[in-house]
Amino acid sequence: MNFSGTWIIVSSHELDEAHLRTDAEPHVTLHQDGDRIHGEYRFGRQRGVIEGRRHGEHHILFHFREREAFGQISGTGMATREGQRLILTLMHPKGDDITLECERRSDVDEPAPHKEADQGPLRRADEGMTQ
Repeated sequence: MNFSGTWIIVSSHELDEAHLRTDAEPHVTLHQDGDRIHGEYRFGRQRGVIEGRRHGEHHILFHFREREAFGQISGTGMATREGQRLILTLMHPKGDDITLECERRSDVDEPAPHKEADQGPLRRADEGMTQ
């Protein structure tokens, strides 16, 4: 199962809607290369990076780092893919876990299959030559 893409954060049990959308559209963007996953997240005034690995078919285990006014915070987390939904939990070291429910952004973000440009009818180099 591929986790790559942009996931829009639609809700959180710990944070209200106003907090989630303080600065910009809340989202998680992930890039998958084999079992390795890296990406970034943004919600409210929180921004951070994620680095981890797939753990089974539907799960990611990761660590995260984020900067805030008082320094850098890091912790661990887990994400579970349920169809077109992603449940992401950030486990902060002081016990303030945040669970984010995300939905995959529309298929526009999915890489389109490679399609060769229509070249029209091709002509052989020797076509039209007389001997």
